[in-house]
Amino acid sequence: MKVWDSLGGEQISFTAAEAGQDFIGCVAENNAILASLQAALVNANEICRENGVDVIPSTLKSMDPDPNSEDNPWQLLTCANGETHSARVVVGADGANSLVREISGLETVGWDHGQSGIVATLDVSPPESDSENATAWQRYLPTGPVAILPVRLFLSCFFFFFLCFFFFFFFF
Repeated sequence: MKVWDSLGGEQISFTAAEAGQDFIGCVAENNAILASLQAALVNANEICRENGVDVIPSTLKSMDPDPNSEDNPWQLLTCANGETHSARVVVGADGANSLVREISGLETVGWDHGQSGIVATLDVSPPESDSENATAWQRYLPTGPVAILPVRLFLSCFFFFFLCFFFFFFFF
């Protein structure tokens, strides 16, 4: 990995070998992660049940305190398919627009950072070369970071974040 600052000239560079590791990071495509998770869920229900966890392949419709529970805070979950389940713990790992969070009434705090970004996939294969695409490059500019991160042998992901007012000033 190579990281440097555009203003002061400071930089840092390190490798997995220096850390005694085979790898120090991984860039994974979202579709590959989702496909792996879905494949794992096919077999997960049996494994989870052995450990007292149910994986329910349905959409949550509502979540209320379970009136039949002597022990609070059990929740009665009603699924879109009509099934109901009682749970002591509900994991809401359902993204930025979490239905679990919305139904639970949990609030979030956030703000606009005044930045936009460009993300692209680059073909970085040099002609007639078998060199490994294994270095992450990051540079910090006053307008935001620029990064080129290796994804596959000859593909890298390019990120460029910039302040909105700078972008419009620069192009108009």
